[in-house]
Amino acid sequence: MPWDIADILGLKVGPERTAALAQWVQELYPSGKGRPVLVGGAAVELLTGGAHVTGDLDFVGSVPSAVAQILKQAGFTREARHWFHEEGRVFLEFPSAALGSGEKAGERNFGSRTVLIVSPEDLIVDRLSAWLHWRSALDGVNAYLLYRAVQAELDLKRLKNRSNSEGVDTALISVEDQYAKYRGMVPDREEMEAWARKGP
Repeated sequence: MPWDIADILGLKVGPERTAALAQWVQELYPSGKGRPVLVGGAAVELLTGGAHVTGDLDFVGSVPSAVAQILKQAGFTREARHWFHEEGRVFLEFPSAALGSGEKAGERNFGSRTVLIVSPEDLIVDRLSAWLHWRSALDGVNAYLLYRAVQAELDLKRLKNRSNSEGVDTALISVEDQYAKYRGMVPDREEMEAWARKGP
């Protein structure tokens, strides 16, 4: 492995460190077999270039005993589906064993790092769902920031199909309207938060 966990934990908190951690975890899986997919807030962080920063890394996948042993040797402690590195302030979570029906993942480069990450369309739908169903203003803001960051590469047909199948069409329309209103720029923070708190 080209990087030691201590070297990675010594990096400044931000996308470079997150990408390094994600790659390190995924490289624990021999020959890439069963590699977990990065999802959640850490995926948002990478795709937005750090507009959202988190110390939590969520992966979809399982943790076989050989990988668990390496995590323990690296200083991680397990509590159910969570793995904590107290000194490095890193939290790994494996909330589910497989992506949902219709979800996709692919490899993306972030600087010198290669990370297996959920598709932008699926990640947007995930944030929209949290915004709509849990009234989470933070997820509304993140959905907008994510949409703005990856807009040029989105498969809009797939995004609309996924949002329809997950019942978050109104939330997607709200984000699209906000994007058009501000011509792709990021509104003032207070205004952005007020919009997200109002909900879709």
